[in-house]
Amino acid sequence: MAVCGIDVSGATIRCWTTKFGPPIAWRLKTQRWAPTLRWHLDEMICRIAGKQMCRWRAFDDEGEVLNVLVQPGGMQGP
Repeated sequence: MAVCGIDVSGATIRCWTTKFGPPIAWRLKTQRWAPTLRWHLDEMICRIAGKQMCRWRAFDDEGEVLNVLVQPGGMQGP
Protein backbone atom coordinates (compact mmCIF):
# COMPACT_ATOMS: atom_id res chain seq x y z
CA MET A 1 0.00 0.00 0.00
CA ALA A 2 2.98 2.26 0.61
CA VAL A 3 3.87 1.95 -3.08
CA CYS A 4 0.47 3.47 -3.87
CA GLY A 5 1.08 6.31 -1.42
CA ILE A 6 -1.38 5.03 1.20
CA ASP A 7 -0.21 5.17 4.82
CA VAL A 8 -1.71 2.36 6.96
CA SER A 9 -0.99 1.72 10.64
CA GLY A 10 -0.27 -1.66 12.18
CA ALA A 11 -3.53 -1.46 14.14
CA THR A 12 -5.45 -1.15 10.88
CA ILE A 13 -3.70 -4.22 9.46
CA ARG A 14 -4.57 -6.19 12.63
CA CYS A 15 -8.23 -5.17 12.31
CA TRP A 16 -8.32 -6.23 8.65
CA THR A 17 -6.70 -9.56 9.54
CA THR A 18 -9.28 -10.19 12.26
CA LYS A 19 -12.16 -9.24 9.98
CA PHE A 20 -11.12 -10.77 6.65
CA GLY A 21 -8.73 -13.56 7.73
CA PRO A 22 -11.26 -16.23 8.80
CA PRO A 23 -13.42 -16.01 5.63
CA ILE A 24 -10.31 -16.19 3.43
CA ALA A 25 -8.97 -19.20 5.39
CA TRP A 26 -12.36 -20.94 5.17
CA ARG A 27 -12.50 -20.39 1.40
CA LEU A 28 -8.97 -21.76 0.95
CA LYS A 29 -9.81 -24.87 3.00
CA THR A 30 -12.97 -25.59 0.99
CA GLN A 31 -11.12 -25.23 -2.32
CA ARG A 32 -8.26 -27.50 -1.24
CA TRP A 33 -8.05 -31.00 -2.73
CA ALA A 34 -9.11 -33.86 -0.50
CA PRO A 35 -6.13 -35.66 1.05
CA THR A 36 -5.19 -39.07 -0.33
CA LEU A 37 -6.05 -42.22 1.60
CA ARG A 38 -2.46 -42.99 2.64
CA TRP A 39 -1.09 -40.78 5.41
CA HIS A 40 2.37 -40.65 6.96
CA LEU A 41 3.53 -39.49 10.36
CA ASP A 42 6.94 -38.15 11.29
CA GLU A 43 8.45 -37.09 14.59
CA MET A 44 11.18 -34.58 15.32
CA ILE A 45 12.77 -33.75 18.66
CA CYS A 46 13.74 -30.09 19.05
CA ARG A 47 14.34 -27.45 21.69
CA ILE A 48 11.96 -24.51 22.04
CA ALA A 49 12.81 -21.88 24.67
CA GLY A 50 15.29 -24.34 26.20
CA LYS A 51 12.72 -27.12 26.66
CA GLN A 52 12.86 -30.41 24.78
CA MET A 53 9.77 -30.71 22.59
CA CYS A 54 8.41 -33.35 20.25
CA ARG A 55 6.88 -32.24 16.94
CA TRP A 56 4.51 -34.64 15.20
CA ARG A 57 3.49 -33.97 11.60
CA ALA A 58 0.88 -35.86 9.56
CA PHE A 59 1.03 -35.58 5.78
CA ASP A 60 -0.46 -37.36 2.78
CA ASP A 61 1.22 -39.07 -0.20
CA GLU A 62 1.61 -35.80 -2.06
CA GLY A 63 3.39 -34.07 0.82
CA GLU A 64 0.42 -31.91 1.86
CA VAL A 65 0.69 -31.28 5.62
CA LEU A 66 -2.54 -32.33 7.29
CA ASN A 67 -1.80 -31.53 10.92
CA VAL A 68 1.07 -30.54 13.24
CA LEU A 69 1.27 -31.17 16.98
CA VAL A 70 4.01 -29.91 19.32
CA GLN A 71 4.12 -31.36 22.82
CA PRO A 72 6.64 -31.45 25.65
CA GLY A 73 8.82 -34.49 26.10
CA GLY A 74 10.58 -36.59 23.57
CA MET A 75 13.41 -39.04 23.94
CA GLN A 76 15.36 -38.85 27.17
CA GLY A 77 19.12 -39.32 27.22
CA PRO A 78 20.96 -41.80 29.50
